[in-house]
Amino acid sequence: MQRANVVLSILSQKAHSKHQFASERCYRYFYNPDFYAQAYRNLYGSHTELEDRVVTEWIEVMKREGYQPSTTATPTVWDEVMQEVVRMIITALTSSYESRQARIILPISRLEAVQALTKHYNGAVWALSGDVTSILSSLPSSYFLQLLAQRIRDGRFIEVLRRILRAGILQTTKGLQVALINMVMQEWEGRLASNANHDTYVRYGAEWILFIEGQRSEALHRIEELECCMKRAWQRSIPTQLCRLHHLVDQPVRFLQYDVTCERELGEHLSHLPYPTRHLKLRLPGDIIKEALRPFRRHGKPTHHSSRLHLSIPQMITLYNREMAELHQSYYMATNANKRLREFQYVHYQSLLKTMARKENRSVKQIVKKYGIPVQNRAGTGMKLRVGWKEPHSSKVVVYYDQPLYLPPDSVARKRIAW
Repeated sequence: MQRANVVLSILSQKAHSKHQFASERCYRYFYNPDFYAQAYRNLYGSHTELEDRVVTEWIEVMKREGYQPSTTATPTVWDEVMQEVVRMIITALTSSYESRQARIILPISRLEAVQALTKHYNGAVWALSGDVTSILSSLPSSYFLQLLAQRIRDGRFIEVLRRILRAGILQTTKGLQVALINMVMQEWEGRLASNANHDTYVRYGAEWILFIEGQRSEALHRIEELECCMKRAWQRSIPTQLCRLHHLVDQPVRFLQYDVTCERELGEHLSHLPYPTRHLKLRLPGDIIKEALRPFRRHGKPTHHSSRLHLSIPQMITLYNREMAELHQSYYMATNANKRLREFQYVHYQSLLKTMARKENRSVKQIVKKYGIPVQNRAGTGMKLRVGWKEPHSSKVVVYYDQPLYLPPDSVARKRIAW
């Protein structure tokens, strides 16, 4: 049998080349062991593999059309793998408008979505933003099945999705949710792509933002278009959380946990232009940092993390290191990233020291003396101590995250983390 990625690539190419393409034999992919292996790797990491015996049992059940999702609150491994297989197939068959219109941007990662904001910003001051999550839970199962039937004319595959929706375990699997959101938003995004304007649209998962060139009347017209699409396709009036209008100069837009605003560019080199030029600003909101610091602070001061006292010192340092690196990777594009991330880093590092001190029944000063490793100051004027550990019989050294927070994370920072 063909590899899963080859089959999915072929389906995606057909969906892109033929707008009305519909696959008539999707259920047979449940007989392909590589689909289950690929889904399992997507869910649990590339280093994990399914046992051949388990896959063979699953395939035999699918040949009898006997798959029944679990009705418990926590889905089984099979349920998660099946939903991931369904998601991969639906995603491949859901054509993206990105390849046809550069103004419709559907990134595959959160980082690409944030980068697309600044790269494709068109200087607009009006923006629409929304979240489709509430719509997903309010739409009936029959609507998703009706949309899917336009792309998949295979009753047995449709029946598998019907059983998944009926079992009520969809809310626990974000991957399949995103695939269904793509189907729900397809008509609205198709209409945007057909418009002869210069609006820029970015969506990642359930969150989307539309930069509208022109006056407020143009923005209100887009809201009317969206409301017409909803009434025709979803038989529902437009909810507040789905579409909100913002003036970017006065009112920030919360998108992917960034506050998005715009500012007018000033300078003599721009004075000859008949219109003002603007640039986009991404800011890291204070409430995001406040929430992230909740486990590490008590009564406004750094404190130890009780649930991590069972970890060994290397595991503890590695975990704190990874948390700081991931936060830096997520928010380094914010204009106030250095200030906000330094605020988090101070409390986070002090929490690490106090957790290590509590574990070994020592003072923080003794912990720094025992585990401190000299590292160079950011200004390059001297050395300072950062707690870390050295692997025995190896030259590898891991210290707490100490990269410049005003710069993008580099490869050196990632290499210093013991994932």
